[in-house]
Amino acid sequence: MNGLIVLAQEFKRRGHTAVVAGPPSVVAAFQAAGIEGHVILAEPESTDSPSVHSRLRSSGIATPAERLAWTRSEISVRERATSLALKLRQCARLLSPDLIVRDATELAGWVVAETLGVPHVSLEVSAHWSIAAWDSACGPAVSELREGIGLPVDSGSPSSGMYDHAHLMNAPVSLVGNVDTLPSTNIFIAPGFFESTGRSSIGDLRFTDRHIYMAFGSVYDIPRDIYEDVVSRASKIWPVVAVGSHRLTSSVYRDGYIPQGKFMDNCRAVFCHAGRSTVLTALTSSVPVICAPIASDHHDIARAVERVGAGFSVHWDAEEILQSLEDIARGDNGAADRCREIAEEIANLPSPGEIVDWLIDHFSR
Repeated sequence: MNGLIVLAQEFKRRGHTAVVAGPPSVVAAFQAAGIEGHVILAEPESTDSPSVHSRLRSSGIATPAERLAWTRSEISVRERATSLALKLRQCARLLSPDLIVRDATELAGWVVAETLGVPHVSLEVSAHWSIAAWDSACGPAVSELREGIGLPVDSGSPSSGMYDHAHLMNAPVSLVGNVDTLPSTNIFIAPGFFESTGRSSIGDLRFTDRHIYMAFGSVYDIPRDIYEDVVSRASKIWPVVAVGSHRLTSSVYRDGYIPQGKFMDNCRAVFCHAGRSTVLTALTSSVPVICAPIASDHHDIARAVERVGAGFSVHWDAEEILQSLEDIARGDNGAADRCREIAEEIANLPSPGEIVDWLIDHFSR
């Protein structure tokens, strides 16, 4: 969502009307950035809710890859996209958009664009899934989605067409790895970050010491006893910025929301769950990352970070996490140098503003 907000702002700066439609939390985030929004459905259930966990257990899901495939098929497509598509089509008919830009994992925008004959662009927000991957994991669900809104279905590849007009990969080539899985319409762009301080109490606070930044968001449950142990022990060695609603030691700064870029300049390392936005924020600023995956695409992103030498993928083990922090702090594993190379690679990519200029020129009627 963060990257989509940045694109919406760039369209608005160029005199275009950018509008978002969705559940309350999404609309509120865009409105905080000055983008017009319409709430068209209720807030969806979290993918980390107790009922979803119960369904996963009853389905016999064992591996992270199986969980991600099940979540996208059953939650993202069969529940969320199906309920959103009809309402979004009704809203889009009233708004008459010239272009629909969507989160690459949000398929309602794709099928609605097809029904209206409007070009559609996807922005990567996760570890990339090719059309073949969508077909393999979610083929029947995608077929049902298309049939439900009155679109034809390609029985051989129900997901074909989802990247037809343009796909924006807001990450460096090195982190993506196998570019052969990307669609022919793919364009690499620099990641953009919307960092409002509206929900944060930090004001202009900045850390001048070389600190460790730790962030695990608010969506996923984490092993809190291990996290608190790591924070407590790490804070006795380095300054620590620990973000979130988790109970922490009194010596550690904490807040419910922090614009992450604010703390990258003097950051020694980032410890996170491999959330894509946090990882890209760190790498854009040449900061090594220690990833402790929890769910979703975290394991894929953590492996990519380790593969390119920008940090470590670790288990939820306090000793392993602290050792990784020490290795990066000593600077003898080459991660800092590798991160500087990746940051330079990112800096040379087209900016969100430049890609919006291209989209306007390419898709203007």
